[in-house]
Amino acid sequence: MNQEFFLQELRRYLAALPETERERIVEDYRGMILDRMEDGATEEAAICDLGAPEEIARQILSEIPITTLVRERVRPKRKIAAWEIVLLILGAPLWLPLLITVAAVAFSLLLAFFSLVLAVAAAAGAIVYHGATLFLYAQGSVLVIAGISIGCIGMGLLLLLAAFALAKRLGSRLIRFVRRRILKRDGCEIEA
Repeated sequence: MNQEFFLQELRRYLAALPETERERIVEDYRGMILDRMEDGATEEAAICDLGAPEEIARQILSEIPITTLVRERVRPKRKIAAWEIVLLILGAPLWLPLLITVAAVAFSLLLAFFSLVLAVAAAAGAIVYHGATLFLYAQGSVLVIAGISIGCIGMGLLLLLAAFALAKRLGSRLIRFVRRRILKRDGCEIEA
């Protein structure tokens, strides 16, 4: 693989990035290849040391914030003509309610996700509270009630940790899903 083919492949895999960012990264890799060639490596060895363009792009895209990808996706590539603005205004009674509906559905799904996590956290808090009050107001056999209380507190704390783990896992999956959709829509052949 020669240098130009490597850089062309890297540029193709980084298609979801803004053009200035993509060209900066490609020029950085061009400089790395030239530095290795100046140190005595052949062109093929210098490229081989860097790795496959697909793997490099996957690593770079996984580190790029999702807001950058969305901003690039939403930014218009050209100016909107006057007749397009007129059509947008005249079509607003049709597309505006649809847009509001889609936003409401997305918001309700997000709200349902967080309410599930909140419900698990509330159940955990109730179990911890029950264990603590049982321990404080014990009137029977102190050892039995103390054991039950400590068990309730421990179970509640474990459930609370599970709620946080669930929120973190589902949140990261949601972000990965959105990132994959953005990259797929931009024509990238790899998934970050």
